[in-house]
Amino acid sequence: MLTFTRKRLSPLGLSFSRTTATLVQLSGSVTGFDLRTAVQCQLPDVTDADPDVSDRSISDALRTLVNDHRLRGRQVVSCLASDELFIETVRLPQLPPAEITKAAQWEVSERLSIPVEEVEVRYLVAGEVRQDNAVKQEVILIACPRTVVRRRLKILEAAGLIPVSLDI
Repeated sequence: MLTFTRKRLSPLGLSFSRTTATLVQLSGSVTGFDLRTAVQCQLPDVTDADPDVSDRSISDALRTLVNDHRLRGRQVVSCLASDELFIETVRLPQLPPAEITKAAQWEVSERLSIPVEEVEVRYLVAGEVRQDNAVKQEVILIACPRTVVRRRLKILEAAGLIPVSLDI
């Protein structure tokens, strides 16, 4: 949760798809938030381009978007698209937190075709459920190849932005 002690600007919020980029910035204080700026641009069509050329084109478009509008600061919170993520729910026996981490890694390794060492894995315990006569934990698994994460960070940094968070 963002908290402001005096009227301050939030980090930039960035969402982009294959065709558009949207940047927003809030201003606020402890009494509330206001939308300061919201801008959007079309990204260049890079479907057939070399990945390095594609990344450079996207970075250039993002840099132009930030520079051409009243956006202040370069810290950015961005997100990964759903097609870049593996998301699945599983039911696990009641386990302590350290064991859930190991179980989540194992579950992802069983479901993905790439080695789990090459994937960032996160999970969220959604709650307890009854399955037959047993109480289990419903766990939401979230995984993303590290190459996707590194590529996204590289694009943001090449655009002159400072990533502070990469969300789903």
